[in-house]
Amino acid sequence: METLKLIYKVLDNKKGENIVIYNIQTVSTIADYMIICTCTSEVHLEAVADELLYVMKHEKNLLPIAVDGLGRSRWVCIDFGDVIIHLMTDDTRKFYDLESIWGDCDRISIANEVNSGNN
Repeated sequence: METLKLIYKVLDNKKGENIVIYNIQTVSTIADYMIICTCTSEVHLEAVADELLYVMKHEKNLLPIAVDGLGRSRWVCIDFGDVIIHLMTDDTRKFYDLESIWGDCDRISIANEVNSGNN
């Protein structure tokens, strides 16, 4: 849960929008959690991804298994094993509608814990 809180904090601090976290453990073997976050532009998306990779490396000593989409993309996927993060521009998020796939999974709400300083 601490990793989820740190990821949420980074996304929120970098002005990521509409951040949702799904617990997908019961329906998927690819990861335990799926995070989806909207970024306002391709430049914003890359800045958020870069910051997340930096923080995870330097604060958690955690490197991703895979990163797809860096370099002026509308969708970046970062795989940390137990957690997969999808950073998407708004139109890309609407088009692919990942929530329709994962939306029946339990949604994790940690915003209040992170924003109150209980991280």
